[in-house]
Amino acid sequence: MTRETHQLVRGYVTDFSIKKVFNQGIARFDVEIALSSEWREDAAKTVMRFMDARKVCYGDAHDGINFGAYVCLSVEDVSSDGWDGIRFKADNIEGDCRLSLYCRSFDVEEVSRVSLPDACTVLL
Repeated sequence: MTRETHQLVRGYVTDFSIKKVFNQGIARFDVEIALSSEWREDAAKTVMRFMDARKVCYGDAHDGINFGAYVCLSVEDVSSDGWDGIRFKADNIEGDCRLSLYCRSFDVEEVSRVSLPDACTVLL
């Protein structure tokens, strides 16, 4: 995993989730987005996790959400803007898919998929 002040990731949205997390009785929302460079099941993914996300926008109220949209997600440091607890802004900078959010921190992880045959037994 890496943590940087600026990150640019391109790919097809394959997974999108929002999780409510409690920390000492206070709720926060974490967003996880997985992007794949190819539209195949076994393609490698880049997983981006945004902790304490706010003002999350995905899709358009009139056109709906394109779940498999191709995005170019840019994450930049906006800590100098003076928002309490907000350090980064993520925004789609290409195409017509609306995707943006603000967050306290983020992580990026490259994930390689392992494909197993249908008739395979895994013993642990």
